[in-house]
Amino acid sequence: MKGEVEYGFDDFWRDLFVEVKTNFGDVFSTDKLERAFDLSWIFCHLKATESSDEAILTKLSGWGLPTDKEFLDIMDGLNKKNGEMLTAIYQNLFLKFYEMTLLNCWGDDEKAMGEATILLDLYIKKHVRNKGGTPQA
Repeated sequence: MKGEVEYGFDDFWRDLFVEVKTNFGDVFSTDKLERAFDLSWIFCHLKATESSDEAILTKLSGWGLPTDKEFLDIMDGLNKKNGEMLTAIYQNLFLKFYEMTLLNCWGDDEKAMGEATILLDLYIKKHVRNKGGTPQA
């Protein structure tokens, strides 16, 4: 018997907001709660897509966010499991796109990987843009 659970991007987005709201909803205004969610989302996304802490700090710096090791350690402590979950979701999506593109690329593994990477990037950008901000819980 084989069991599969389909936990996807929408589920992660919703559950991350519920977690942020549960942890900070009593102390943050709505505006601050939305910013806390955005920061958690950005951090989880960077943990899932960047190869090193230095790369994450560079991205955060470009967005005017804190860029020291202490901040990174705090965010990692709060979001470690979430970053791992988002990594798994992205990997699952990549594999689905890869399988689809491999057929279209006549078995050319390198070309299929490139196309799958492009599709995953487009999916993430479209999905986040369509979310239009903080989920409602």
